[in-house]
Amino acid sequence: MVYIVQGRTIPGERPSKSKVPEPTAFPPISDDRSENTSEPGRYHLVVSLACPWASKAYLMRSLKGLQELISMDVVLPVRNPSTGWELLPPGQHSQPYPECSPDSSGLKAQYLDEFYLQACPDYTGRITVPLLWDKKDKTIVSNESSEILKFFAMSFQTPEAARPVPDYYPVDKRAEIDRVSRWIIDDFGKRVYMCVFAKSQEDYEAACRVVFKTMAELDAMLARSRYLVPNLQDGWAAPQPTLADWHLLPVLVRFDRVYNNLFKANLYYLSHFPNLQAYMVDLLQDPRVASTVSFKHIRDGYWASFPTANPKHRVPLQHDLSLPLADFSRTSMGLPEASVEGPEAIPHSGHHIDSSSLTGAFKRRESAHRHWIRADGSTPFKPEAGRYHIYVTNNCPWCHRTSITRALLGLEDAVSMDVLFFAMDSDRGWQFKTDEPGCSVDTAAGGIQYIMELYQRESSKERTVPVLYDKKLQKIVSNESTDIVRMMITEMREFHRAGAPQLFPASQADAIEEINDWVYDSVSNGAYKAGFANSQAAYEVAYEHFFEAVDRLELLLTRNKFLVGNQVTEADIKLFPTIYRLDPVYHLRFLLNKLLISESRPHLQRWLLDMLALEGVQACSNLDHCKKGYFGRTGNNLVPLGPALGW
Repeated sequence: MVYIVQGRTIPGERPSKSKVPEPTAFPPISDDRSENTSEPGRYHLVVSLACPWASKAYLMRSLKGLQELISMDVVLPVRNPSTGWELLPPGQHSQPYPECSPDSSGLKAQYLDEFYLQACPDYTGRITVPLLWDKKDKTIVSNESSEILKFFAMSFQTPEAARPVPDYYPVDKRAEIDRVSRWIIDDFGKRVYMCVFAKSQEDYEAACRVVFKTMAELDAMLARSRYLVPNLQDGWAAPQPTLADWHLLPVLVRFDRVYNNLFKANLYYLSHFPNLQAYMVDLLQDPRVASTVSFKHIRDGYWASFPTANPKHRVPLQHDLSLPLADFSRTSMGLPEASVEGPEAIPHSGHHIDSSSLTGAFKRRESAHRHWIRADGSTPFKPEAGRYHIYVTNNCPWCHRTSITRALLGLEDAVSMDVLFFAMDSDRGWQFKTDEPGCSVDTAAGGIQYIMELYQRESSKERTVPVLYDKKLQKIVSNESTDIVRMMITEMREFHRAGAPQLFPASQADAIEEINDWVYDSVSNGAYKAGFANSQAAYEVAYEHFFEAVDRLELLLTRNKFLVGNQVTEADIKLFPTIYRLDPVYHLRFLLNKLLISESRPHLQRWLLDMLALEGVQACSNLDHCKKGYFGRTGNNLVPLGPALGW
């Protein structure tokens, strides 16, 4: 953010009110100005296609065909960290953003702050869009979107050659339009920003709940009316939209693309509100409206502008969020039947590229403690009831696969277990925290407080979990989840519960190993390759590999109940923790947001529910710990409320 204090442009966060004068306020647009708008070329509009507030002004200019009366420039979607909104230098063009332009107002400005300081040399306040500039008087008419929207709607007459347009702010409807518009701005447009700017979990949750309460109320309104304020005007056969609709549309357009993910307003997607979704589609069918929307500007502008929410500045690839046909019950309200093209595809590259070779690629370290329990006695670690102990944390997927295996095989009495806190201490790593529900004390190694203490006893610098510990020899057996799972399956058979599943039958060993290999590379570890990538390119390749594998899993599960036939095996155990976390955690935290399993992959969703129904699986799956562990210690530390999942 960039701020101006008494004529001096300051990069960084806005200073506290106690340190700076009150912000400068531009006076409301006068009646005299509103009545004298016939002078072509006098006014100039500066907008960002990323900004919803600026989009309102751009929308009305387009709807009324005012291009010849009001010139316009588009700033770059990503703000300059030192100077704020930026125009292209004179004579230049932007390949990725062809809509952007140099200043054509006559001021020859490159940065938006130059307009503010020209209009008011001792200006104090934010540098915002939209900005309406008077080229004749060389001053700012307004930088308030609602005021500019009304000014364009009420004051400018459409050129005679243009198509006729309705009155978007009719006198007899103004009180109702103002009331609905204010509600939308306060409880939706502004409130969704409170989600990302919240300073506490409580403030975030309060704002998020208001957002979805408002969406539900809007959806109910739109079940009865094509537009927010009924507006049937003389000369028009069908109802017409009003300013209230143009306040709402820019927020809806950005909801699934930005607010659901980046702002953590993720209880539901827009598609969960069928009337709101169809209403957005309806409005976007007007080419004058659709031409003002750029998903590339929206995507790039937002994901680069909120470092506390997106500290690695990675930009997500496209979501699988097509706009549906507007053919709900709202067709009786006059909705056109034609389909609308969905958001444009975001170009990408990297199919079938090994992401590990890319700069910024995440590489998982090899576990150093890899001893084996052997039933044949060939190692010092022999299977004995009560001898072994597992340390896990509920949010870790590698731990999760070990606790699931233990539960499915009924090894609770043979292998004891302690659950550590879901967040690591910044200096000492995984820790015990007994005041958190679901966590325990150390019961196997003498009351240690941190798992690093166990490693230090063996002069090891590792700190990872899970850990399989030998209480008899007081030694770490393994800290590699793959080995721990296999040992419980193959080497501790004498302690399995009667009727426990055969998780690694010899007849299916090759098929299980083949699935384990590609699931680990593209799905289980693949999620981390996307989430922990330190470059855009590495993230994008991991993203593509991940969802190619998800589609492969979906196809596989059309034929089988489980991954290898109709019985659960080790392959299912190893996959489950990742799919369990995909919708509620990885979708947002790791930007694996192409789709929701619960809504778009029915066979994988059915498999997930079948897994949860197996004995002991639900009991050792703690979604609350998962969300707190992944979200509570990164970025703005806010733990998202959503998504709302049926299971």
